[in-house]
Amino acid sequence: MLDQLKGELPKFMHFINSRSIESKKRARIGLTKEQIQPPALDVLIKGNKTFVSREMEQILQDEFDMLETGELKYYVADLVEKLAKNNIRVNSLNISEILKKQYGRRS
Repeated sequence: MLDQLKGELPKFMHFINSRSIESKKRARIGLTKEQIQPPALDVLIKGNKTFVSREMEQILQDEFDMLETGELKYYVADLVEKLAKNNIRVNSLNISEILKKQYGRRS
């Protein structure tokens, strides 16, 4: 059997070296972000917000509805104060991080 394998080894090496690759190279591991991260995972990631973030979002939505405007401008301290009125204790650093990470805003 060993002699048979030694006889097939050059043919196998020729096959490996001369074969053509059928799939297109897309990324280093051959998978795109869409293949690795399906839409269902995006929904899960977006739904996994902190309590402070959800509460701040609700407060701002109420402000949009009450003032009937398309743009609100607040200082971080104003948002901390609004959250404090709803018995949510948070500091300005937390608010700044939420604004940067989830909304792409600078504070």
